[in-house]
Order: sequence, then C-alpha cells, then structure tokens
Amino acid sequence: MKFIFLWLFALSTAVANAEPVTFRIGTGGSAGTYFPIGTLLSRSITQANLQIEGAANTDSHVIAIAQRSNGSVANVTDIENGLLEGALSQADVAHWAYHASGPFSDDQPKTSLRTVASLYPESIHLVARSGSGIKTIQDLIGRSVSIDVFGSGTLYDVRLVLSAFDIKLDDINPVYLKLNDSIDRLRRDQLDAFIVVAGYPVQQITDLVDEGKASIVAIEGPSVMGLIEDYSFFSVDTMPAGTYQNEPAVNTLAVSAQFIVSETLDNELVYQITKTLWSDRSTELLKNGHPKGKAISIENAVVGVSIPLHPGAKRFYEELSIDTSSAPAP
Repeated sequence: MKFIFLWLFALSTAVANAEPVTFRIGTGGSAGTYFPIGTLLSRSITQANLQIEGAANTDSHVIAIAQRSNGSVANVTDIENGLLEGALSQADVAHWAYHASGPFSDDQPKTSLRTVASLYPESIHLVARSGSGIKTIQDLIGRSVSIDVFGSGTLYDVRLVLSAFDIKLDDINPVYLKLNDSIDRLRRDQLDAFIVVAGYPVQQITDLVDEGKASIVAIEGPSVMGLIEDYSFFSVDTMPAGTYQNEPAVNTLAVSAQFIVSETLDNELVYQITKTLWSDRSTELLKNGHPKGKAISIENAVVGVSIPLHPGAKRFYEELSIDTSSAPAP
C-alpha cells in the first residue's frame, strides 16, 4: 500500500512539474487582421487544454501565444530560424520562401515550411486621402504613398502590382510605414495614400473612412488579368458595397492568408492543433471575434495552399475525406 502511495505521489508530481509546450504564433502589426486573428487562434489552442505526451512520458499542456511581427516575410524567416512554431503568412510569401524565389531569391530555400490551413482571402486596400485627387492607381505617380515596411508581404505585392500597371517605385514617393503610422500621417494630411494587404474590414481603415478622411480606390483593368496570369497566387476580389461606410463595391486583388508551421513540429501536436482549429468551439470563436473570422471555413482549408501540408494536418484532413491532392508535395 505504501508503495502504491509513493508511486501515485511521484506520478502526480511529474505531471504537475511537466513543462508546458509553448506554441508561438507570428502575426503582424496591431492595426492589421493578422494580430486579432492570431490572438483568437492562440486563445482557442490554449483553451482546448491539449495534452501532448512529453519526453518523460508526461502530459504537457500547450500554451499558444500570439506575437506581433513585421508580417509575412518576417514570419517565414522566424519559423525557419526556430523563433516561432507557427505563423500567419500570405500564400505568395510562403511560396517564394519555400522555393527561394521572388524576394527570397538570394536566400536558401526555406523547405521546412509547412501549411496547417488556408484561412481567408486578404484584399489589397489602396486607401487615398480625401481631396488628394487619387481616383485610379495611375494617380499615385508623383504622390507620397506608404507601401509598408521592409520585411512585410505587402511591400513585395505592391511592387508587383505597380509593375503590372507600368509604375516604378521611382515614379512615386515611397514611404515605408506600418499601418498605424500610415493612418496617422494620412489623417494629418502628411501622406497621399497607403496600400495594405489585409482581410476586410480593417477597423482602423473603417474609422478613417467614417471620419471622411479617406476612400478606397479600385485596382482593376486588363493589367490585373495579366498579373494573375503571371502570379497564380493572386485572385480577383471585390469588397462589397458598404464594407466601408458609404463606399460602393470596390474591385481589387487578393491573396490567401495561411496558417503555417515548421516541419520539425511533432506530428501529433500539429494534428491536435489542426483538430482544434476546426472544432465547433474555435470556428464560433473566430466567427464572433472578428469580421474576417466568418470567412474561415474548413471547406477552404486546403484551397490555394502554396507549400506542402504538415503531415499532422494532412492526417486530420484525410480522416475527414478532404482531398489534399492539390497541395504541393514536399
């Protein structure tokens, strides 16, 4: 009896002392969509009370933490360097990083990147100061335009979009600011426009439009179709009328936001996180926690995936008979 008591005491002590598994999720700046969505994801994972078997055959509780970052480019780099376990990233940025192309052409391929899920479309917002006279993308020539900071996915997309319309960076006066700073400058009439890639509606842009300080400018025309032909991760998108107060429907472009991880993560851990992501509790939390959460659906979980699925995520989808053949092979 004494032996059983000591054994139970030792087991309970080992479990109590088990180190929690920290799952860091890279997001973006506080003014965009990544941070609130990432915060909801981290809350869902932590509250799920996942118990993952540790090295000492004890159960370790998973604690997820949403971390602010400079966005997609910084996130994929931090995953590769082991500074993050997971992150949100634009599909195009993940593709470039994996293949060492585009902005990563001077780097080694980041082949440890893996997808958990495709989440929602991110729309390219071209926001112009009221009274600036900017009605089309060509009107940006000669104007001060914030195109996000170095290390962000938006910056690279802006370069491609401008190029498709035969606009060089030298043709505008580029300013490199995060969204909050861009909005502050525009509100003080110190900036003509800014461009950001984010799921609509963005609350800070909503406030700006409500104040009568800005409007959303369409990105449309034959140049758009040529861009999509060259870069398949872009798609045609439309922000419905009323997305921003008194604004009509606005045609633009979009890329998908994806939840990515490192291939080095334990398969069971990623399986459980994927299962948690698509649980009724998580989908309800996302739907009620942010307007873009309503667009996150398991029906689109593998749509537009630009890098291979993590084996843990793939196992979950195949158990539900979801076709994963469209995802790239490792």
